[in-house]
Amino acid sequence: MKQQRIGMIWLVIVMVTVMIMAACGSKPDGNGGEDTYPMPTIQEECMNHLYDVLMSPEGRAMTGVQLAVLNDTGRLRNVFRIDLPVSETNQLPRMGIYRAVGEGTTFEFLPLAAEDPLDTIYAVCQAITTFDNEDSTPDTLLVHNRGNGILTLFRYVHRGGPNGGKHRCYDKHPDGYPEYSSVVMSVFQGADSLIISRGFEESDCVFRYDGE
Repeated sequence: MKQQRIGMIWLVIVMVTVMIMAACGSKPDGNGGEDTYPMPTIQEECMNHLYDVLMSPEGRAMTGVQLAVLNDTGRLRNVFRIDLPVSETNQLPRMGIYRAVGEGTTFEFLPLAAEDPLDTIYAVCQAITTFDNEDSTPDTLLVHNRGNGILTLFRYVHRGGPNGGKHRCYDKHPDGYPEYSSVVMSVFQGADSLIISRGFEESDCVFRYDGE
């Protein structure tokens, strides 16, 4: 009898332990179910790392030559890398559409609509990205010329603001704050084509000029 009672106690302890571990491994979604958060893929980690670099003070000041050979010496050192050709001149893209080789994704470069007195980066043109996905919507960004044919894309956030910008974000950045896209672009000499990288080899993609 005593042994049976001890056995039952141990069974209860084991069951409670399993329930606690299961609860710790999930997050309630508020509807009686459980949400799980998948770990990012190594490609997503590379893109996140590129975003962090471009958004850092050092990254915002990097030249085209520096960005073209960017790599990581930390955990992503065997995966993350930018390896893009550089031009001897500040080669810029032509105005018009560049189409990805073998895909439907495009970059359309357009002149700036008007001079922007608050543009502290001095964007050289606009870039409208259209992805080869019927559910996607075009994304309009500004083009930052890093020199030697290397470009990055960004948009201004926290600009203007309601009620004359009386908000801490707007007060801190009255002229807007640049938010960069996780992409580095290299324009080949002559601007007939360009290549982009998102921080890992498989992301490299060539675009050919398709006209205005």
